[in-house]
Amino acid sequence: MNANAQRAYFRAKGEETGCLAYRARTHRLFAELEPSLTVTEQNLAEHVRYILRSNIFDVAELERLRCEAVPSVVVDSNDDGTVAQELELEHMSTLEVAIVETRSTLLENRPRLPRIALRKRNRAVVRALNPMLVTYLEASRDLCETDSILFGAALAACRIIGAKVSAAGRATGQNSAIPAWRRTIEERIAKARALIGRMICFRSGNNRPRIVRTVRMAFAGTNVSLSQPDITQKLTECIDDLKQRIAAWGRRIRRYTERSTRFNQNRLFQSDQKRLYESLERPMVSGTGAAPNQADTIEFWRGLWSEPVNHSEGPWTEVVASQCASMTPMDPVIITPIVAEAVRRAPNWKSPGLDGLHHYWLKGFVVFMACVFGGDTLMELRQALQLAETERKGGMSPHISPFTRIRDIGGLLNAAGFTLQTVDVEALTIWYPSAWHLMRDVRTLGESNAALNRPLHLDRDVQFAAAAIYDEMYGKDFPEKNSRGVPATFQIINFLGWKPDPSQPKPLEKGTGEVSLKDLHKIDEIIKDTNKVKLSEEDMK
Repeated sequence: MNANAQRAYFRAKGEETGCLAYRARTHRLFAELEPSLTVTEQNLAEHVRYILRSNIFDVAELERLRCEAVPSVVVDSNDDGTVAQELELEHMSTLEVAIVETRSTLLENRPRLPRIALRKRNRAVVRALNPMLVTYLEASRDLCETDSILFGAALAACRIIGAKVSAAGRATGQNSAIPAWRRTIEERIAKARALIGRMICFRSGNNRPRIVRTVRMAFAGTNVSLSQPDITQKLTECIDDLKQRIAAWGRRIRRYTERSTRFNQNRLFQSDQKRLYESLERPMVSGTGAAPNQADTIEFWRGLWSEPVNHSEGPWTEVVASQCASMTPMDPVIITPIVAEAVRRAPNWKSPGLDGLHHYWLKGFVVFMACVFGGDTLMELRQALQLAETERKGGMSPHISPFTRIRDIGGLLNAAGFTLQTVDVEALTIWYPSAWHLMRDVRTLGESNAALNRPLHLDRDVQFAAAAIYDEMYGKDFPEKNSRGVPATFQIINFLGWKPDPSQPKPLEKGTGEVSLKDLHKIDEIIKDTNKVKLSEEDMK
């Protein structure tokens, strides 16, 4: 057994470049050599260390076992790259299994990824997995699939490194076991209360043998006899002393509990802020009365907002409308440097989102994904507010936070040093009952104007005018639902970029081109000239 353990150890260390995850390889090789023995990775590793420290084998014997174990690992001119290929195949197999598991697992059932130490061997594993991800990410159809691929890669890296990954489900319940110190104090309080009860019974004249024996044991060693005249006073003093002890023990429990709560909250804040905030939230309180009738509710709001109102349209409104026709809106504020700084300073191990993927893996796998609101988001509300404020105030100012323009995304990615950039834009239209509901949602989302020099309040008459303009310009009736609504456009920009890597395709150097762009009008002649452009048979077809 000792010889086979050393053979497995030497072979695992010899095949492993960089000494990564050799314990798992040692255990697998030892199981092949000794199929009748069942040991764990930890026990086998400790036994190998014991053999090396105890000098069970001399130097010559160890060298012989090493040569027997790793003859094929010695790389010569005819076997160059064998070790690296075997290691790469093993990593690819682990990555494939992890990605398949992640794709078939719901977000809430994903395992909780541990923190990875910032060591050279861990970074080497991440760098080794980077080129393997290109094939999977090129075939990705959407961001959800890309996220599952990255999570699978992170899971594979943890398994290769040997980090402990929890089982399915990230939500770990709090331990309900009572600590030993609290159980001890609670037992003291229970015994003191029982003793107080029996002393009160004895003071009131109950002379049962059990009660008398308990009271006599309580006064043992105090030179107090139960037959002395002032026994009632002694009982009262002893009862008061026990009550004070119970109060002190209770305060000790509260003090210890508060200290433990603060300690656990501080530790949870460092590891998972999201769970801390969820634990601090108050439970939702729902009403116990009968729910309002849906038809009455719809009729109430319809009668309040959908009734036509005749406004006194003065001639000055036409003048204002003609003046606003040639007015160009203010350009959105460029927030590219702010976003770039936020991305750069994102902590590695802060609590992840719903997908369970930390910032460390997004940085380590050299691909950056983001999803932001585009510049055309809420364009209807912007126009309505600008027209209403110009009409009422004679000028306008922004009341919604500026959003990133599409042309700024490329500059943002270039400033951050990303290559192979991909940008995708989609527009979502959401219908609201009125502009009031939309403005309430915008305020709840925190997307009201965040500029420093801004008007803090929007007058009520401007709000009413904006709601009327919004409904007049974009409102639509829905006869099938017997309702009316206004649209709100949300432009979503999805983009990703890769960190520079030697495995990425690079453009040709200047001066290596065979055809000039100015000769594009002669494309047919250039194609026929096979000396300049070499076409394959498929291209010729």
